[in-house]
Amino acid sequence: MTAGGSHHFARAFLRADAESNVGKSRFVSPGAAGSKRGDEDWEITFRFAASPNKTGLTVGDITGIDKKGWEYMWVRYADAEDATAKAIVKKPIAVYIEKVYEEGDFAGLGIGT
Repeated sequence: MTAGGSHHFARAFLRADAESNVGKSRFVSPGAAGSKRGDEDWEITFRFAASPNKTGLTVGDITGIDKKGWEYMWVRYADAEDATAKAIVKKPIAVYIEKVYEEGDFAGLGIGT
């Protein structure tokens, strides 16, 4: 691994894999460990984590929500009157999907696709 290769290697770990939607999941790599073998060879163990994509989610009256595996979903609620229960309840008024990892691919790791 060259100095330039190690920079590309490090950047790849900061991204969610946008290309490998294997089994409709998103992959991130929380890290790798390795050591040099001989003068030019490296032995590297990669770690990956998968999180399934979700489609067609429903929160309260809000439908058709799609969330990619590593995105974060949160809900905004407002007070609403429940006439049957004669009480004030929390009602979902908005659903937000936040990107946690920048999208990219792991092709630069040189381990195949």
